[in-house]
Amino acid sequence: MKTTTAFLVIFLFSTIVFGQNSEETKNTTKNYPPEWKLIIKNGYYGFIGPDGKEIVKPKYSLIEPFGEYQTDWAMVVKDGLFGFIDLRGIEVVKPQFDLINPFGEYDQNWALVMKNGLYGFIATDGSIVVKPKYEYIGDLKSDYGLTNNKDKETPQK
Repeated sequence: MKTTTAFLVIFLFSTIVFGQNSEETKNTTKNYPPEWKLIIKNGYYGFIGPDGKEIVKPKYSLIEPFGEYQTDWAMVVKDGLFGFIDLRGIEVVKPQFDLINPFGEYDQNWALVMKNGLYGFIATDGSIVVKPKYEYIGDLKSDYGLTNNKDKETPQK
């Protein structure tokens, strides 16, 4: 009985300890460069390098892991608007969009964006390909085009 109890205690203890450690590691190293350290200042996130200098100023309410939307980019949120930073800590897409969909949903090198309720596209280099000026954008893969008609239910061919 003592052996079973001791085994159970050790098993539960190791599960709790190692489970928490792996989760903490997972959360703190989410595809961020390993030499960068996540910092928080006044509730905003940024990064410092191994020399202690700021690589990314703590000005974002959210920094997603790198590589989820675009290789070597991390989505950031500032003042409720979405953008991207790169592995140099530079904003490659200034936080200006209400929504950014993943690249490749409409076109291989484009991501659908929304700004002030209007839709457009950005390219994988961060440039705006189609300014957000459309109330509706149909599925480009099925030959539907762009429209700025007020009738959002009728895509234009």
